Amino acid sequence: MTISAGDAGFHSTGCGTWNEVRSTYPGSPSSTFSDGAFVVSRHIVAGTYHASGLAGEACYWQRLSGFNGEFSDIIANDFDGSLVVTIAASDAGFSSVGCGRWTRL
Repeated sequence: MTISAGDAGFHSTGCGTWNEVRSTYPGSPSSTFSDGAFVVSRHIVAGTYHASGLAGEACYWQRLSGFNGEFSDIIANDFDGSLVVTIAASDAGFSSVGCGRWTRL
């Protein structure tokens, strides 16, 4: 979620603790990761990935141009389809739910 200086406020329920995204950057981007939301080239390396999938769960992923929570931020997505995705270096982010572990091919 991006909170802009012009926003009047921000409210969430059941989300846990919010941290500034920069504080979550690892020393170098990873080529394996589990479900969640990630900044491309900061959290994860761009490339083609395969997901392990989780038994009984549908995999949903999305390549993102931003983190504003808007439909227009979605570059591409898939629900219960391909467990292979190519994340471009120009993507701002990537998120997934129910996909298991992603490994760069």
